[in-house]
Amino acid sequence: MLRRIRDEQPEGPVSSSVRVPDDDPEDELSLFGVRYKVGDRRGREYTMNQYDLGEILYGIRAAKIDSDFVIATIHAHNPGNWSDEAPGFLEELARSAIASGADQFVGHGPHQLRGIEIYQGKPIFYSLGNFFFQVELQSPLSSDIYQNYDIDPDSTTDGEFLSWWMGNSFGDPIWYESVIAESRYEDGRVAEIKLYPVELGYELPGASRGIPRTARPDVGQKILETLQRLSQPYGTEIVIEDGIGVIRVAG
Repeated sequence: MLRRIRDEQPEGPVSSSVRVPDDDPEDELSLFGVRYKVGDRRGREYTMNQYDLGEILYGIRAAKIDSDFVIATIHAHNPGNWSDEAPGFLEELARSAIASGADQFVGHGPHQLRGIEIYQGKPIFYSLGNFFFQVELQSPLSSDIYQNYDIDPDSTTDGEFLSWWMGNSFGDPIWYESVIAESRYEDGRVAEIKLYPVELGYELPGASRGIPRTARPDVGQKILETLQRLSQPYGTEIVIEDGIGVIRVAG
């Protein structure tokens, strides 16, 4: 069907946006800048620009020469804030960063916890969640935000709008649950990681919500059990001891 849409486009800017090179495989199609491929199920797959990947890894190798300890990091929301699983391209980037000399890889962006992987003796934190999350205290907001939501800025305060927006976009406790990771290294390899659960006051009023504090015992247990589940696919075992998550890495 997509090929039929492509072939029915008249000559011009639109047709140039959907044309497929002659050497493209039969099971792939480019349409308006998006590449489609035949698969067993519907879904979205992300791949990195190989030039960008090369530049990033080059920078890590250069940093390793000049530094005693290198942390590689990325801000990425893919495949979406709703997902607690890291996309394939991010796993590839993280492992390549470690192989290129990074001593630790830290991902952030999805606003919630994702799993922890130990790769070549170095930790990969796909996301530790939010640390501060005080979105409701932003002010002033730009006029285009009100225009996009068709809201009158003269009758709605920034705080009222943001409280409504947060309730619809981040209205679940998972956005307010995170951990602080403390890593101990021996001979250039991570030996132990301690994970201290943190909560950001999901149920508190606006001015207090989003500020990190030590998680209450029941909330902390829930946070660490979530991180246990998310880290299992990477072969990472998290033991909960006295309200703290512990990863011990065999030498």
